[in-house]
Amino acid sequence: MNTRKLYDKVASFFIVLGGVAIITAIIAVFAFILLEVLPLFSDPSYGPQKKSVESPVFAGALGIGLDEHRQTAYAVFRDRGIRVFSAQTGEVLKTVPSSAPALSFALSSDAGEFVIGGADGKARIFSVSSEDTYPDGVQRRVAVTIEPAAEIPVASSGLETVSFAGDGEGGFSVAALSADEGLFFASVSGLEEEESLFADEEQPASPVEVFASEITGDARGETVTALAFLEGTDFLYAGTDSGRVLQWDASGGGAPVFLGSVQTGGGAPVTMMGVINGGRSVAIGDSEGNISVWFRPVGKSSIERVHSFPKFEGAVKRFSNSLRNRGLTAADSLGNIGVFHATTAKRRLLIEGSPVSALVMTPKADGLAAVENGALVQWDISNNFGEISLKSIFSRMWYEGYDSAIHMWQSTGGTDEFEPKLGLAPIIFGTFKGAIYSLLFAVPLAVLAALCVSQFMHPSFGKVIKPVIEIMAGLPSVVIGFFAGLWLSPVLEKIFPALVVMPFVMIAFALFSLYLWKRFGASLAGGFRHGAEYLLLIPVLVAAVAVSLWLNSPAEAFFFQGDYKQWLAAIGLDFDQRNALVVGFAMGFAVIPIVFTIAEDSMSGVPKSLVAGSLALGASRWQTAVRVVVPSASPGILSAIVIGFGRAVGETMIVLMATGNTPLLDWNIFNGFRAMSANIAVELPEAPHGGGLYRLIFFTSLLLFLFTFCLNTAAEIFRGKLGRKYGSS
Repeated sequence: MNTRKLYDKVASFFIVLGGVAIITAIIAVFAFILLEVLPLFSDPSYGPQKKSVESPVFAGALGIGLDEHRQTAYAVFRDRGIRVFSAQTGEVLKTVPSSAPALSFALSSDAGEFVIGGADGKARIFSVSSEDTYPDGVQRRVAVTIEPAAEIPVASSGLETVSFAGDGEGGFSVAALSADEGLFFASVSGLEEEESLFADEEQPASPVEVFASEITGDARGETVTALAFLEGTDFLYAGTDSGRVLQWDASGGGAPVFLGSVQTGGGAPVTMMGVINGGRSVAIGDSEGNISVWFRPVGKSSIERVHSFPKFEGAVKRFSNSLRNRGLTAADSLGNIGVFHATTAKRRLLIEGSPVSALVMTPKADGLAAVENGALVQWDISNNFGEISLKSIFSRMWYEGYDSAIHMWQSTGGTDEFEPKLGLAPIIFGTFKGAIYSLLFAVPLAVLAALCVSQFMHPSFGKVIKPVIEIMAGLPSVVIGFFAGLWLSPVLEKIFPALVVMPFVMIAFALFSLYLWKRFGASLAGGFRHGAEYLLLIPVLVAAVAVSLWLNSPAEAFFFQGDYKQWLAAIGLDFDQRNALVVGFAMGFAVIPIVFTIAEDSMSGVPKSLVAGSLALGASRWQTAVRVVVPSASPGILSAIVIGFGRAVGETMIVLMATGNTPLLDWNIFNGFRAMSANIAVELPEAPHGGGLYRLIFFTSLLLFLFTFCLNTAAEIFRGKLGRKYGSS
């Protein structure tokens, strides 16, 4: 007896230890995921102002720029030309002379070029590049090179305001407002040298073509205050003192075609226009401190206001865009500097200080630099996840180029200027779409099969069928997914009309078999053991499948007018080869064994006395099964369905290989989807460690964890209520 108690204590200890270990492991996994997610929603911050170069070294600077390591800076001055400085000491490293005093400055959205509006009416474009060197083999030195790229005669008087853009082929377009308030447009092409495919063959230089025209008349008496190009050199925009934006189509190669104007808001004068990374959106600020983002939706000729930011106290004066994302910074006339993100329409930071005469966001978007009272000042900023917020994750967002706000997931694109679209709504929707369609196929088959095996079939058959179905649970999901994606989806595409008529053919054959059994079953029943009559249905169902396949072409011609894909498209249902229907069949192989096994055990566990009592009172076997066995086993059946749902929600390889993995918000069973588990598998290996996408994938994991946890908890509560109601545990 003492030995038995010792064994009981040891067993109890290890059972408790195992349970505690499992709970601890779950908590540890949850804590790890949570720690990876928390920085995603942390508040941005900035460090104290650092005056890296004392006054008055940068006094009179029209514009500045820094290299990505923030070691070297350059500045454009009114009368001192272009100078390259050490960003730490202010030492002049290089001077690039200018043939005329500078009146205005504009930096390209990629910071690769800038333009100077000269007092002689010429626009001078310079290219900027940097190179890392290691003179002593250890310490980095950054050499900034500034070279003339083009000189374009624009007007006869000085250029007070200037903007420019490159066409990607070595040409540039310039718009400028002259000192006498004339508005001019000019373009130059043929600057890029053509290279021969043959090394020894000389290519003749293309002639440089310069075009200039005055477009003051299009302004119709309004005073232009700001200029910007969008979509390369295709469209020109000009802000006015009446709060309007004038628009031109400059893609024709000659004089721009005036398209009209659009009102920005309350009529306050436009004081700033800045192009956001990518060159398709423009930030517009006015004298009342309002700042908003505008772009041209696809298919439209006019720009529209898309996002508005919290307003400044003073007039918006300075602007700089991020080179890493769709962030931007702007400063007002009172010295307030704001950091914004164009996608989420949020002001991430607000820095209060003195008025600045030049402002730039560092190339890595990890700092700001400005000229304040003739000194170069810098701030370190932490703003790593500006494109992600709860709104951007769960709400519709108006992305660049689209005509309205949408739910969308598209994490990567083909260019550095791509705007990430990180809405999880299509991913969450796809997860439940796949799970629901899978359960619609799996649950009726599994539960009814469990009912048949436990209540109607001869026990000797059940001993064979149940292990065979349980073996299906051991099939690797990658094998099922491979099978579904490469074999099942093309087959279902070919036999879809047969698949539509197959249930009706099976029902007809089954009813006809029932009729024959009623007529002739008495003479045949003696040859079968009780519960073995169902063997007769096997050839009937095989025949029904064969007839359905034979009816494939006739059914397509009769029901779908000869082409079921066109018929579905006509009613708004697009058909993709890899779709939710394929997933429903394939996932059934993974879900059916789980649901069947648990449901069959629950039904077999119903006390025999209840079944015998029901039969003794005159109930039929079917009435007993439906009204006694199923209610008594309902807690177990519910558990089976919930566990099957969790299996479907967490499935990765089947949905990855059989759905096309396209994030869609559409209940159409004939197209694909992307589930959270598949999204994690696809995106995580490509996501930069610690980046926004990386942490958002962990946030997806956290949501998946919480979904299944809450579902299982609710199901357990409901199962307990059913157990108490029907007197079973």
